[in-house]
Amino acid sequence: MLLSLRQLSQTDERAIINAGDDRREVVSLLTHIAVDSHLFIPSSTTYGQCLGHMSDWDELNVQVRRQVDNDLNQLWTDTWLQANLLPHLLSSEVQIMIDKGTAVAVIQQIDEWLTDKDKSTYLSNHHSEELAAIYTIQGNTDRAWQQVERSVISFLNTWAELHPLSTKLRAKQLLDLQKFAELRSCLKFAKIGEQLERESQAKELLKRWNNNIPSEFDSLLHWDFRTMYRKKFSSQVQQILENSDIANVISHTELAMVDSALCQENFSVARKYLRRTKEKLVKYGRDMGLQWNLVYSKAIWLQGQLVKTSDKKLEFSLRSWDALDKVLADQNLMQWPMLHVETLRHVSVMVTGILQQLEDSGEEMNFTPESIQTLAKKINAPDCRIVFQWIPSHCGILGNENADALAKKGSTATYRPVTKSTYYSVKRFIKSTYLDFNKQNLITQTQGKKWNSLHQNPQLIPDLPRKSSVAAFRLATGHDCLAKHLHRIGIYQSPSCPLCNSNQEMDSEHLKICASLAGHDNIFEKYWSARGQMTLLSNAWH
Repeated sequence: MLLSLRQLSQTDERAIINAGDDRREVVSLLTHIAVDSHLFIPSSTTYGQCLGHMSDWDELNVQVRRQVDNDLNQLWTDTWLQANLLPHLLSSEVQIMIDKGTAVAVIQQIDEWLTDKDKSTYLSNHHSEELAAIYTIQGNTDRAWQQVERSVISFLNTWAELHPLSTKLRAKQLLDLQKFAELRSCLKFAKIGEQLERESQAKELLKRWNNNIPSEFDSLLHWDFRTMYRKKFSSQVQQILENSDIANVISHTELAMVDSALCQENFSVARKYLRRTKEKLVKYGRDMGLQWNLVYSKAIWLQGQLVKTSDKKLEFSLRSWDALDKVLADQNLMQWPMLHVETLRHVSVMVTGILQQLEDSGEEMNFTPESIQTLAKKINAPDCRIVFQWIPSHCGILGNENADALAKKGSTATYRPVTKSTYYSVKRFIKSTYLDFNKQNLITQTQGKKWNSLHQNPQLIPDLPRKSSVAAFRLATGHDCLAKHLHRIGIYQSPSCPLCNSNQEMDSEHLKICASLAGHDNIFEKYWSARGQMTLLSNAWH
């Protein structure tokens, strides 16, 4: 089975995850897709991206090595391998080394590459962040700092060449810059030798970590690296601030990763961080333990929404609520308002979802009376009572039979409007609606702008020859290419009028009193005369 890059890129990650709840099933499916990948290398790039987004660095590392028959020097024999497999290798090695410890063989291999001038230049230009992370793991702070500074310079060079409309590329560059800044702040703390300054920097670092955590739709791949950097330096911060709650800060970040992963339905990342935080659950304060149970309940609930049969959905719903019960049973939950609100929100989601499940299942419902009774108790509230009652059908009851017959007759009757709409009336209605929508949208977008009044009073632009209308429009919007406007956009050094040397800002109002334009009668003639004189001055300067 050989898939092209396009075919594989169309494979939806959610569909892959739905293939099985066990991570091994997902990896098995992906491995099947990348069958005999050395026969068809291009398919492996999307495969690698998928594993990276699933945060399965071990498997990604194995697959990259398999591509080159475990001979990493082959990565330099082909430009495609350098561009597509080398980044996966370095990223996975960094994650594995931070998580499990330094791999001597890998470090030796990279050191060997760095002795080669061409390879060293390529790595420094394209993978300076990964090199900085590797030097950090080795404890070589100075070389790591040099590579981070190189990363910032590389960002500035790349940013200068990006087109203003390349929004996706610009967003990616800014995310990369945040990773550089994260590692740079950690290295800055590690480089400080003086004790008091080191303690001050540690407090600043801890405050930044506590206030900056993943939000719902942040890039998981981006935050996976930032979380690992924090984990790497947390022990050093702990040594300086002995009574700090650094363990809780790191755990708080990891639980936020779970929340973000669940919002994006990335169960692989959610499962990874749930397992990692569960191992340290005994070290948490009570609020962190409650938060863990809450996100664990969310994970089970969302996983249940992906199954198809009603009895399986019910099974996941009960498991999710069992985890939530541990949170609801805590008498001190009210001490943490945000956690309390988030818990109540999840209760609301679950209650609504369970009632919808019961309604949708209909005659196919395979629930046992015990499971339904358990659910009824859980979703019961003090101000309402839930009962299950048998309702007889319409059969055999005369009034019900008649009502049923009339309902069926009404449902099959053809509706005929009283009046028919003409083609022109429909066209006029669509056009009017479209214009109203555009006008309202324009009002919203121009709020606070100088030209906000133009759409309300179009007469501000007179119906004159084109040259006069252009001048009127430019002067009304402020985009008039006079000295003040050119200074604002960085073309002129000063906003002052270069024609009369009065040291007054040159804008539409100044044109009326400018001494060098006194020979012209109206504002439009003054404007074009000013623009002509400014052009002559500009040519003379150059």
